[in-house]
Amino acid sequence: MLHRLRQPGRLLIAVSGGSDSTGLLVVLHQILAAHAAEFPDISLCAVTVDHALRAESTAEALRVAELCHSLSIPHEIVRWEGEKPRTGVSAAAREARYGLLVEAATRLGATAILTGHTLDDQRETIAMRAERGGDEAAGLSGMAPSVLLHGRHYLLRPFLHTTRQAIREELVAAGIGWIDDPSNEDRRYERVRVRGLLADSESVSFAEIQRAQAERQALSDRAADLLSRHLTIRHAVLGHLARPALDAEWSVLRHALRSLAAVLGGRDHLPPVEAVERLQALTGSGEAFRTTMGRVLFHANSGGLYILRERRGLSVIMVAPGETTVWDGRFRVANFSERPVRIGPCDDPLSDVEEPLSCPPSLAQLAALVRPRAVYAEPWSEEKIRIQPILAPFGRFLPQFESNLAKVIAEKLGLPPLPLGPFNALERKT
Repeated sequence: MLHRLRQPGRLLIAVSGGSDSTGLLVVLHQILAAHAAEFPDISLCAVTVDHALRAESTAEALRVAELCHSLSIPHEIVRWEGEKPRTGVSAAAREARYGLLVEAATRLGATAILTGHTLDDQRETIAMRAERGGDEAAGLSGMAPSVLLHGRHYLLRPFLHTTRQAIREELVAAGIGWIDDPSNEDRRYERVRVRGLLADSESVSFAEIQRAQAERQALSDRAADLLSRHLTIRHAVLGHLARPALDAEWSVLRHALRSLAAVLGGRDHLPPVEAVERLQALTGSGEAFRTTMGRVLFHANSGGLYILRERRGLSVIMVAPGETTVWDGRFRVANFSERPVRIGPCDDPLSDVEEPLSCPPSLAQLAALVRPRAVYAEPWSEEKIRIQPILAPFGRFLPQFESNLAKVIAEKLGLPPLPLGPFNALERKT
């Protein structure tokens, strides 16, 4: 991996103190020390996220700090502050951890974030997704080796081909210990239960995972090509697929429709495969139809398929001076003024559309009504209130499999290009 990285590079290692992340820290330190002439402009720094979920967490973070100090690696401890949820703690902790790591990467000038996820973690993830059912391609492909977090920093997982046992053997040989988190034995957590089942069964091989990842990448790239040729998005709310797109292979069209539904609907995740399946007969019939799915309206006529947010459930929020927040999962609102601003759906279906839309009048009116509008006590301008579309769900978490698809949709939305990845040009897949 190091040979592929652009230099200069500053790698931020997320170190919990467990064997996997400790092994990643130690191995990278050893390689850079032994091959300083090959990697003169690659440096390391480390961050430990204290989730404050256990009484021992602060002392454990300090132990990591001591290890980093002994290796002359700059280290910070960041803490997940605030009240913790009573349910869904693992998911909430993961979201908080990624957010804190992104902030640390920005503050420390890191060019990539690295985590110690292993082949064991990968197999557990695949097993959990298989148990839940749904998207088989996404499930078998598991975790992506590279992910763009919050549209800002790339997270890399260089140990996905390595077992936990192999890492621990290296640490033992080096005389370096690690911290065993007791929550890793708590069967209230899904991953712990799955880990116990996998110990007594034959796991998916690394070669099988690679094949599944290649298939997922190919599917997503074909969907990206389809949208590149046939998709337009007007006013960041009204998507239109030209009629020829509806004749595409269903698996490709389905993936494109799921992605568009998530982005134009402002959802954190793609809708389930089963929810989209009922569109297959409708789109294949060649006849006009109108249906909804996951708060998104699908309207087909002779000109193609229109996709946009339903009007129901649109919220009204107040944005304080200096605050940046998200409205309806679809738009980021920044208030640079000195007074609070009210953000809600437009209430004038006609005058708010600056240019005619070549679609049925009812859709043109709905497109205006589902756009955000700022109501301010005094006249305001874009310099004071900035409203921009976001690439939900890819703006939060973009696995490398979906990178080209996300780039196409971002371009259609009028968003700036995604940030350059950490790898050399010849290594980047575009």
